[in-house]
Parts: sequence; structure tokens; C-alpha cells
Amino acid sequence: MKSLILLLSLLLATNAWAEARGLECKSDSSSVGKVNFEEVHDTYWYRIDFDKGRVLYNSSKQNFLTKLEDLIGDKLRGDTSILYWRENKSIEVRLDRQTLIMTKKKLSYKCSAMTVDQVVRKRDTYFKEALKKNKI
Repeated sequence: MKSLILLLSLLLATNAWAEARGLECKSDSSSVGKVNFEEVHDTYWYRIDFDKGRVLYNSSKQNFLTKLEDLIGDKLRGDTSILYWRENKSIEVRLDRQTLIMTKKKLSYKCSAMTVDQVVRKRDTYFKEALKKNKI
């Protein structure tokens, strides 16, 4: 009976992440700052496509004046508890699927699960507001 319940819970966890998912990840307050003289991005918007095995993402520090281009993460892999992918071919990103804590460059980000459409709307709203305030 216990093994049946465990099997069902694993199947539900896997099915909840089927196809494509969206994530909005914000810097953990304890890790905001600079690492190796590189500025840390505050917010990331991810669209994880499990069928294609790729990750499209945008950053709050990205230039939006001409055209907002999707950045591509590759080598998506993982299991029911952890996902991994690479950004810029050298930065490994790790996402704990249970806690939705993402780590990269030894920094932590708290993520919120959303649909892909919700993530795109939140990202677009952020950049429209930034343009209005002349922050970019």
C-alpha cells in the first residue's frame, strides 16, 4: 500500500511539470549584491519546455529598448526533485522542484510557479513600466 501511494505521488509530481512551465525567480535578499565584480540580476522569467528540452528566459537587467530577445538555456535534465540547465554555456542553474529555490553562481532565488502566459505577461509588464520610468 505504501509503495502504491509513493508511486502515485511521484506520478502526480511528474505530471504537474509536463510540457511547458513558467517561473518567476527573484533574488534572495541575502544574496543581492555583486559576485566577482559582476552585477547580480534581480528577477528572471523562465519558460521551461520539457518536450523540447530547452529553457527560454529573460532578465530584469536585459536591454529592452530595441527588442526583447529570449535568452536560451540548454542541456535541460533532472528528475522529480531537481532540474539542471546551462545558461551562456558555462553557468549551471539548479532548481529544486519541491521548494522552488533556484541557485546559480552561488546565489539563491525564490521562484513562483506560473503558466507560460502568466510569466510572459509579468515580464512584459515589468519592461513596459521600466520604459515609462526611463530606467532602461
